[in-house]
Amino acid sequence: LDEYLDELIPVNYYLEVSSPGAERKLKSVLEYKIFAGKNVKIKLKQPMDDTDTKEIKAKIIDYTEQTGLKIYWTDQDCELDIPVFNISSVRLCLN
Repeated sequence: LDEYLDELIPVNYYLEVSSPGAERKLKSVLEYKIFAGKNVKIKLKQPMDDTDTKEIKAKIIDYTEQTGLKIYWTDQDCELDIPVFNISSVRLCLN
Protein backbone atom coordinates (compact mmCIF):
# COMPACT_ATOMS: atom_id res chain seq x y z
CA LEU A 1 0.00 0.00 0.00
CA ASP A 2 2.83 2.42 0.77
CA GLU A 3 4.19 2.34 -2.79
CA TYR A 4 0.75 3.14 -4.19
CA LEU A 5 0.27 6.03 -1.76
CA ASP A 6 3.75 7.36 -2.52
CA GLU A 7 2.71 7.71 -6.17
CA LEU A 8 -0.53 9.50 -5.25
CA ILE A 9 0.88 11.83 -2.60
CA PRO A 10 3.96 13.73 -3.84
CA VAL A 11 4.97 15.11 -0.39
CA ASN A 12 6.13 13.53 2.86
CA TYR A 13 3.19 12.30 4.93
CA TYR A 14 2.30 10.19 7.98
CA LEU A 15 -0.45 7.62 7.66
CA GLU A 16 -2.51 7.27 10.83
CA VAL A 17 -5.23 4.69 11.36
CA SER A 18 -7.73 5.18 14.15
CA SER A 19 -10.86 3.62 15.54
CA PRO A 20 -14.07 5.38 16.66
CA GLY A 21 -13.58 3.69 20.04
CA ALA A 22 -15.43 1.22 22.21
CA GLU A 23 -17.83 3.87 23.47
CA ARG A 24 -18.49 5.56 20.17
CA LYS A 25 -21.47 7.75 19.42
CA LEU A 26 -24.13 6.25 17.14
CA LYS A 27 -24.75 8.75 14.36
CA SER A 28 -27.69 7.32 12.40
CA VAL A 29 -30.84 5.28 12.88
CA LEU A 30 -29.25 2.56 10.74
CA GLU A 31 -26.68 2.10 13.49
CA TYR A 32 -29.51 1.48 15.98
CA LYS A 33 -30.34 -1.65 13.98
CA ILE A 34 -26.69 -2.64 13.51
CA PHE A 35 -26.01 -2.45 17.26
CA ALA A 36 -29.21 -4.17 18.42
CA GLY A 37 -28.45 -6.19 21.55
CA LYS A 38 -25.66 -3.83 22.63
CA ASN A 39 -25.56 -1.71 25.79
CA VAL A 40 -25.89 2.04 25.32
CA LYS A 41 -26.14 5.32 27.21
CA ILE A 42 -28.94 7.50 25.89
CA LYS A 43 -29.25 11.23 26.54
CA LEU A 44 -32.79 12.53 26.12
CA LYS A 45 -33.98 16.01 25.24
CA GLN A 46 -36.99 15.63 27.56
CA PRO A 47 -37.53 13.12 30.41
CA MET A 48 -39.70 10.10 29.62
CA ASP A 49 -42.89 9.26 31.56
CA ASP A 50 -43.02 10.39 35.20
CA THR A 51 -39.27 10.42 35.80
CA ASP A 52 -36.85 13.34 35.75
CA THR A 53 -34.26 11.13 34.09
CA LYS A 54 -32.65 12.46 30.94
CA GLU A 55 -29.87 9.84 30.82
CA ILE A 56 -30.67 6.15 30.44
CA LYS A 57 -28.48 3.04 30.48
CA ALA A 58 -30.15 0.44 28.30
CA LYS A 59 -29.83 -2.35 25.77
CA ILE A 60 -31.05 -1.71 22.22
CA ILE A 61 -33.85 -4.09 21.23
CA ASP A 62 -34.90 -2.68 17.86
CA TYR A 63 -35.64 0.43 15.83
CA THR A 64 -38.61 1.25 13.61
CA GLU A 65 -39.70 4.53 12.07
CA GLN A 66 -43.15 4.16 13.66
CA THR A 67 -42.12 3.62 17.30
CA GLY A 68 -38.54 4.88 17.36
CA LEU A 69 -35.82 3.22 19.40
CA LYS A 70 -37.04 0.22 21.43
CA ILE A 71 -34.83 -0.41 24.44
CA TYR A 72 -34.64 -2.50 27.58
CA TRP A 73 -34.16 0.09 30.35
CA THR A 74 -31.83 -1.65 32.77
CA ASP A 75 -32.49 0.48 35.90
CA GLN A 76 -36.29 0.27 35.57
CA ASP A 77 -36.39 -3.36 34.36
CA CYS A 78 -38.78 -2.52 31.51
CA GLU A 79 -39.00 -2.02 27.76
CA LEU A 80 -39.46 1.50 26.43
CA ASP A 81 -40.00 3.10 23.02
CA ILE A 82 -38.18 6.41 22.58
CA PRO A 83 -39.20 8.65 19.66
CA VAL A 84 -36.17 9.76 17.64
CA PHE A 85 -37.04 13.45 18.09
CA ASN A 86 -36.47 13.04 21.86
CA ILE A 87 -32.98 11.53 21.52
CA SER A 88 -30.07 13.90 22.05
CA SER A 89 -27.34 11.24 21.73
CA VAL A 90 -26.71 7.50 21.92
CA ARG A 91 -23.32 6.03 22.84
CA LEU A 92 -22.18 2.43 23.07
CA CYS A 93 -21.06 1.48 26.56
CA LEU A 94 -18.96 -1.41 27.78
CA ASN A 95 -21.25 -2.60 30.58
